[in-house]
Parts: sequence; C-alpha cells; structure tokens
Amino acid sequence: ATRLARSAAAAGARDPSLTGRARYVLAREAWWTGRLDEGIVAAESAIPLLEEADETFWLAHCLCYMGHCLRDLGRLADAIAAAQRAHALGAARDDPRMRSFASWSRGWYLASAGRGDEGLAECERALRLSPDPANSAWTLGFIGHAHMARGDAAAAVAALEESIAEVRRTRHARVLQWFRGWLADALLAAGRTGAAEEAARTALDAAESLGCLLERAEADLLALGARLEAAVTGLDLAELDRREGACERAEARRAAARRALGEMGVRVRLPGAA
Repeated sequence: ATRLARSAAAAGARDPSLTGRARYVLAREAWWTGRLDEGIVAAESAIPLLEEADETFWLAHCLCYMGHCLRDLGRLADAIAAAQRAHALGAARDDPRMRSFASWSRGWYLASAGRGDEGLAECERALRLSPDPANSAWTLGFIGHAHMARGDAAAAVAALEESIAEVRRTRHARVLQWFRGWLADALLAAGRTGAAEEAARTALDAAESLGCLLERAEADLLALGARLEAAVTGLDLAELDRREGACERAEARRAAARRALGEMGVRVRLPGAA
C-alpha cells in the first residue's frame, strides 16, 4: 500500500486531489504500521492539497488518522482538536459517515485522556450516526473503552461482547484481538475472573500468532514514540511483576508509567492499567 501510494503521489504531482489522497493513504498506513511521526508528516502534507481540491471526505478521514498518530504519541489535546475539525467538516456537509468516524475517534481520544463521560457521549453519538455495520462494530468497541474509563465494567463488557461479535464478521484480526484484550480487562474488573482468563487466553494466542508479545511491547512502543501505549503497557508489566513477587521493580515501573501519563494529561486510570 505504501509503495503504491508513493507511486500515485509522484504520478499525480500536479493534481492536488490525487496527490492529497495518496498522501492520506501514506498517513493511514503509517499509523497501522507504527510509523507515527511519519504518519503526521504525511497527513500534514496531504491536508492543504485536499483543502485545495475540496476533497472534504478524504480530508476528514486524514485528520482522524493524524489524530490516531497524535493520540499514540501522547499528544491528546492535538488529537482531540483534529477529530473536532473532522467532525465540523462532516457537519457542514451533513455526511453521517464523516461525522460518525470523527465522533468515535474523538471519543476514543477523550476516554484515553481519562475523560470517560465525554468520551462515551461522543461514541454514542457516533453509533447513532453510523451508516454501516462495520463502522458500528468499531464504535461499540470504543464505547466499551469509554465505559471502562468511567469505571463501569459491566457496561463495558456488554458493549465489547457485542462489538467483538460484529468485528469477527469483518475478519479484521488486529482489531478483533485489540477488543478481546479490552474485554478481558473489563471482565476482570467486573469480578468475572474465569471468563476474563478465557478471554485473555484467546486474545493472547491470537496476538502471538500476529507477532504481538507483551514482553517486548514496551520497548517497541517506546522506539516508535508511542508514549501513551508504552505507559499503559508499563502498568501491565508492573502488575505482572507484583504478582510474581518483584515488588520493587513493580513499584518503579508503576511510578514511571504514572509519571508519563501525568505528563500527557491523562487524569485517571486507563483500561488495561493496573
């Protein structure tokens, strides 16, 4: 995808619409492959071209993928602002897809910052606006995330179970395991330890088949600059240390992670955090 997008951008050098859309694809692929700074650069170069070409649909989506990169880098205020701009574009065109995509993106960022009530309201608005089942499935997953940020584990479980049933039909393996991991956290918080263990094992087995391992995740995330996810992973690793009796290492990890979250403006415990 990256190779073809670069080729398209070069071929359409005098066509702002084609070049802008190609650079949007580069921003999107950069986020999915963890090249966060590169994703922001690609999005920032795409935005003026899409504005010039009046490609509002692609501009809104480009803003959201830039927001994804900003969120993972811990720049939550900037991410929220990008999604808000995308929603304004969708509202001006009365486009439900643009508005829904932007709303669940903003809801995810708000919940990640510990603003669970606001995040839930945004995600519920996204679900009301959602134009298709796949988008609704994603939205339900972020509704579960927002419920966890609010401390409502039972509501999170219900939303995530519904989301996972729908995401399974899309065959999007990485999103499926992502939401299964959140489900395990929600089940544990709800006191359903047996179901939590089963959900976690299912997610772990699938994640390992995709090459996602917790032991090296923190270092990999830091290398990518994904400060927010690295801090949350650090809290998970601290909990593992605590359960294995390595209390001093657990406390050091926990303190470092909480300090990093504080620097990013995260106000409360995140889903997955111990």
